[in-house]
Amino acid sequence: MMQLFSIRFSRLPILLLAACLFLPLGMSAQDAVGDLLNKSRQFFPANQDSALHFAKQAVHLAVYEESDKAVATAVRWRGKVKNEMGLFQEAKADFQRSLEIESILRHPVGKAKNLLDLAHIYIELDTLDSARVYFNAALVLLNKLKDRPEVARTWLELGKLDALAGDLVATRKAYRKALKVAHETEQLPLIALANQRLGFLYLDMEKYALAQRHLRDALASFEQLRDKEEIVRSIYGLASVDRLEKKYTVAEDYARRGLKDAQALGSRGLTMQFYQLLGDLMRDRGRHEAAANFYQLNNVIRDSLLGNADAQDLSNVIAKFEQEKLSLENEKKAQEIELHKTTIELGKKELQNERLWFYFILAGLILMVLFGVFLARAVILKNRSNHRLQVALDNLQPAQDQLIRSEKLASLGQVTAGIAHEIRNPLNFVNSLSRLSVDMVDEVAEELTELRGKLFEGPPAGMVFEYFGDIRTNTGKVLAHGQRASRIVTDMLQHAGSGEKAKELVEVNTFVEAYVQLAFHSMRGQADAFDCQIAFSLDGAAGTALLVRSDLGRALLNIVGNAFEAMAARLLEEKEGFRPRLGISTRRTNVWLEICVADNGRGVPPALREKVFEPFFTTKPPNKGTGLGLSLAYKTVVEGHQGELVLREAAGGGAEFVLRIPVE
Repeated sequence: MMQLFSIRFSRLPILLLAACLFLPLGMSAQDAVGDLLNKSRQFFPANQDSALHFAKQAVHLAVYEESDKAVATAVRWRGKVKNEMGLFQEAKADFQRSLEIESILRHPVGKAKNLLDLAHIYIELDTLDSARVYFNAALVLLNKLKDRPEVARTWLELGKLDALAGDLVATRKAYRKALKVAHETEQLPLIALANQRLGFLYLDMEKYALAQRHLRDALASFEQLRDKEEIVRSIYGLASVDRLEKKYTVAEDYARRGLKDAQALGSRGLTMQFYQLLGDLMRDRGRHEAAANFYQLNNVIRDSLLGNADAQDLSNVIAKFEQEKLSLENEKKAQEIELHKTTIELGKKELQNERLWFYFILAGLILMVLFGVFLARAVILKNRSNHRLQVALDNLQPAQDQLIRSEKLASLGQVTAGIAHEIRNPLNFVNSLSRLSVDMVDEVAEELTELRGKLFEGPPAGMVFEYFGDIRTNTGKVLAHGQRASRIVTDMLQHAGSGEKAKELVEVNTFVEAYVQLAFHSMRGQADAFDCQIAFSLDGAAGTALLVRSDLGRALLNIVGNAFEAMAARLLEEKEGFRPRLGISTRRTNVWLEICVADNGRGVPPALREKVFEPFFTTKPPNKGTGLGLSLAYKTVVEGHQGELVLREAAGGGAEFVLRIPVE
């Protein structure tokens, strides 16, 4: 590539000498320039003149060797040294020259660095608009390079620039973008610095909660990084927030901790800030003497920084001041000790007088406690007795009800048995004679039919046949009602019977299914249009059980028949909107064999559930039921099999009967 910069011939001998000195055998021009730059960096920033001298030599050598890359690097470093020395215009010229070379070389990394250096130079020159232009240009280039850490640093610098311009909203936007990018790169130093900048910004904006949150995050990050100086700065920010929120105790703790750390670092600037902050805190709390002491220490440090002739060495002044302060504090503590001793002596005398009262009061309290214990014990015993009496009373009432019901049922059974026996014989004659009369009427009607037309005919014959028809109809009704009365008498005798029947081994599921189907067909015989969905859920473990087959079968027929009748009544009311459904299930446990019959009929009102098992109780019309079906079922299950018969509301409405037979 063509050489970009001319060389003055007066400097040629110097450059030749430098080339001989710094280009030993095997060393490239880039290495030689790098060696000169390293020497310059060794003197920087302590000896800036020597650093500048070696930087200039590196530039001359790079130009002589016609290495554009080396020239760009050396010129940029020379600009940094001049910037530190306050030679801003010369530094700007070096950065612009390096930028031109990097642009020609198409070296984006070096170009971005020079753009950032120029932005900082324009800040020093107080040309903020130009600085913003260079920062934005560098930001575009860094985004293309995907150098996310450097992007975060650039946003921080832009935020600082906006803060100098007084635009706090733009400053917050820049710092928040820097924090976001820092989190994406997981660069803890950048995260800490962005949080710290945001914390101080929110402090200026008087948004103390946000300031405290970001400063605490910054402090935690800097403590993890062990960056002592930034830790002290973050502590200063937190102390300032707490002071402005009037949390003076917390603020003072932070401030004293920060002062101690700042003194350990030897940072006069931070030490001065903490003395000023502590002075403000003492003033806010009304401790004006302590505030004056801290302000005096702040002034001493300021004089030492300004180099005034009357100012003593900072460490000696602080040591002397702290010694005097410690002496005053010791004297104050001694006075406080004397005052405390005097107070103790007076307290002892008062304590002797108070002890007597204490003993009297204590004795009275003990007596009150003992009285309370005895009273509480008496109340507890009384409550226990009342509870036992209440339990006994609660148990007595059901026992009385059961006894009355048993006596009522026993008496009713005896009366029922007597009436049934008395009615049964006449009913037998009525039924027999009625059946005989029907047969005789049928025989006479057949004979008259054969003689019709031979002996008599015409209207008289029609009247005779009509009379015989009426006689047969009436006799049939007498027979039907007599048979119904016989069934009632039979049910009454079975209900009143006390003899035990032999139990036999029955296969439970088959038994239940057979009697349910029998009840269904019986219902279909009464109402051909009736249909019902029967859902069986039979436990395979139900097995066999010792049962009185006929009695339990009749009980099951009565319960299932009642369910069918209840659903038929609801179907008659709701018609197409209702579909009868009967659920039959069996279950065997270690104690019980359960048979459940659940329908979706109208159900049984709660007020009537206790009466449904009483004899002759029925909700049906007089010609539809006797009121003995459920009573007989109850007697069969409870007395005949020592089980339980429970009525409860079904899950979907309707009634559910649960038969429980003990497992033998």
